[in-house]
Amino acid sequence: MKKTISILFLFCASAAWGGSLNAKLGEIWCNPAVEKNTFPHGACMGYMAGWKDATENPSVVFEAGVNNEQMGKVFMAYMQNHPEEENKPLSDVLMRAMQNAGLVKVGQ
Repeated sequence: MKKTISILFLFCASAAWGGSLNAKLGEIWCNPAVEKNTFPHGACMGYMAGWKDATENPSVVFEAGVNNEQMGKVFMAYMQNHPEEENKPLSDVLMRAMQNAGLVKVGQ
């Protein structure tokens, strides 16, 4: 059920933004200046949770204890060093950020 809701969130969010959730939108949502308990912060945390739930499977393994806040911080740090990725799909950039930080292993 949790995975279904996560996938539904990603689908609805993608449709709401014209099918194009790019990394720049992720930067807006996950900006550390955004106060907690606001829509952008909730959107960031919801996206992180949904993405992790939809992505995790036997060939995609997350390090134990990885949480949504940490994923948001890792994403923002990655984007500071990779502004060329702003126009890329958010899910792809998030995967690269998580792999770069060593928090996810693919194909093991």
